[in-house]
Amino acid sequence: MRANAVRRKLAAGEYVYGLFCTIPDPALVEMIGCAGYDFVILDSEHTLVDPQRLENLIRAAEAVDLTPFVRVPEADPGAILRALDAGAMGIVIPHVRSRSDVDQAIRAARYAPEGMRSLNGGRVTGFGFGLNLG
Repeated sequence: MRANAVRRKLAAGEYVYGLFCTIPDPALVEMIGCAGYDFVILDSEHTLVDPQRLENLIRAAEAVDLTPFVRVPEADPGAILRALDAGAMGIVIPHVRSRSDVDQAIRAARYAPEGMRSLNGGRVTGFGFGLNLG
């Protein structure tokens, strides 16, 4: 998955390039990936995006090897959980004003024991493809 490529590039001190996408259209997300960008930030703060559309935007990013990040409306644990459950590889949180805001967001994004994110039965990216079960 491209997220590992983004992580590797950043760890190596390399640049990564991306765009902020405020038009919730999977074709536009696909174009961003085909243009060679490394990541896209899908805006759900200023753009009304229902959960199904968000999944389709993320799916479009994955189809063109583009790392999907989601900008949530606020550091709300529910919004963070829904974006991650839809397949977001990272979260962008606006209006962070304190260390407490950061800590709350981290707890919402991580599973126990580091956080409070619950396990879901929703979309599983790749549906186990490439999973080594043996």
